[in-house]
This record gives sequence, structure tokens and C-alpha cells, in this order.
Amino acid sequence: MLDSGEADAVVVLLVANRLTDRDALFAAVAQARPSGADVPLLLVAPGAAFDTARGLSGVTVYRTTDAAIGALGRAMRYAAWRRVPPDRPEVELGTRGVHARTWVRSRVAANKGEPEWLAPSAQAELLGPYGISLVGRAATGPDEAEAVAAEIGYPVAVKVADPTVLHKSDRGLVRIDVRTGSDVADASRRFAEELGRDRVEMLVQPLVLGHLASVSLVRDPQLGPLVRVAGGPGGPVGTWAEEVLLLPPVEAADAARAVRALRLWPQLVGDHGLETVDLAPLEALVMSVGRLAVDVPHVADLSLEPVVLNAHGLFCVDVKVRIAEPPELDAGIPRRLRS
Repeated sequence: MLDSGEADAVVVLLVANRLTDRDALFAAVAQARPSGADVPLLLVAPGAAFDTARGLSGVTVYRTTDAAIGALGRAMRYAAWRRVPPDRPEVELGTRGVHARTWVRSRVAANKGEPEWLAPSAQAELLGPYGISLVGRAATGPDEAEAVAAEIGYPVAVKVADPTVLHKSDRGLVRIDVRTGSDVADASRRFAEELGRDRVEMLVQPLVLGHLASVSLVRDPQLGPLVRVAGGPGGPVGTWAEEVLLLPPVEAADAARAVRALRLWPQLVGDHGLETVDLAPLEALVMSVGRLAVDVPHVADLSLEPVVLNAHGLFCVDVKVRIAEPPELDAGIPRRLRS
């Protein structure tokens, strides 16, 4: 089998019984090792035989069949990863990053160093250059909201735009499937009444349906910034991941692997008769969030959830951004665990 050229690996299982000459079997395995030197040779030696077999030259010994097969599987996955050519993304702070970092620094300074949740208009200034945009338009008051809804086209969704207002859905500050201008105006007035204000800034959005995913930026005290990609159910539990964490900057190949690892993946590729969705926008979004994480350490939290994917593209339905003075600025040194 080692010489045949048809085997990628050979696993030998020792079956111990009273007729077995264990030492002779070990010697036979060791004698076969010079043949097919490039083919992994694994020996499963249960019980006390394990310690005796560990000295065989060129043979990897395991106690159980599951351990041997699991090790082969991990080695194959690692080899497949090594075969993917690196994209070598640039890590220098480009013009876009300089402008974004300067903009955030000035805003944090104007707020006397206090953290701030950005309103939609401020979000657009920061995220727009990175190709990240919130679907819909902001409007203040019933008349403007009604006009924006008419331009977008019904049905629409309306919600309070103020990022400091919590539990919007529980307080009735989000309306879905609004179909007339009078209903939009009524929602605006009810929002103002609930918040005790004369006029409320609202976000008027087209009603978009499709597959739901989320992309976010979190900052771990040990690892630094991480890009989190998550998707809904799409296959048997254990086959795909519910979320994937990536270290920025994120290469195109890493973004593609992350999307394909999600439980959402079978739905996106048309499994069970569903319509196939273009994955490029989601992969580009993951890379953009990774780029922002490197460029602007003042972005303490970024959440794009939900992100809706359908045949017409990708839509960020809800965006939350919090900026704050970072505990430690990135000095451009390689990432390492902190003590």
C-alpha cells in the first residue's frame, strides 16, 4: 500500500489477542516504513501496547482509531489552508485611514474624551469611505418623514434614529411594513410622544427581505480588535459555525472562508431550492470592517445587525457605532498576547 502510489495515508490497527505476536507486528510495521516515505503511516496500539510502540522510527502511534483519524483530518485541513496563497493586505495607514482617525480624534476631543454613540449622519461620515452605509434616510418630523417615505416607496420601516435610545422595539419606537403616508406621520407623532419631545429624528427604510447575517467589531483586552461574522441556521448543528472571529486586517481568502463556514452558507448557495445570493458584497463588508479596525482604534464598538442579503445586494438595516479614547494606541508593532 505504501508503494502503490494510490494511498494518501495508511492507518494500521493492532488487534491484540492470544495468538498475536505483538513485537513481531511492530517490527513488520517498522520494516515497511522505508517504503513510500512520503505517505503518513499511523499505528493504533491500544492499552499497554501504546508505550511499547512509541519508539518505532517513522511511525506515528495513537491509542485509539478516533485519535488517529482526527489527527489526519486536522493535518489535511491545515495543508489545505497552507495551499491558499496569501493576499498580503497592506497594513500601512492610507489616506482614508488618516482622515478617519483624525475625524474621530477631533470628535472624541470635542466630547472631552467621553464615549459617544454616533447618530446616522455621523456614522455616514465615518463609515461611508469604507463602503459601509445604512440603508434608508433620516427625517425629522411627520411631514419630512412622509416625504422621504414617498420617495423611497412603500412599504417602509420607520424607527427612532437616536442611538442613545435603548429598547426601541419594546417601547414601540420601531414600525415595520408601514404602507401609507398617514401611518408614517402617525408613527412620527407617537415616537415624539413616547420620548417626550416635540420632534424626533427618524430613520425611514425600504422594507428589505432576505437572508440575515451580522458583522461586528469587538475589541478583546488580550487580542485587540476582532471581526465577528455570524449567520442564521442553514445546516445540521456541528456542520457549520454560528459565528467566526477573524484577526484584522482580513484578507479576501479569509473573508471567503469565514462566510463559507457559517450555518447560513447553504442558504446563500441555493440549497433546498433557494435563490443563490452573490457573496462578494458580504465578503467585502467583512474586509472593510477589518480595515476600519486597523485604521481607527477609537472605534470601540461597531455592530452591523442585521445585514440582509438578497438577489438585489446587501443592506445594512441597523448600524451601531461607539467611539472612545482607546486604552492603548496601535504602535504598528506585530500583534502579541499581553501579559
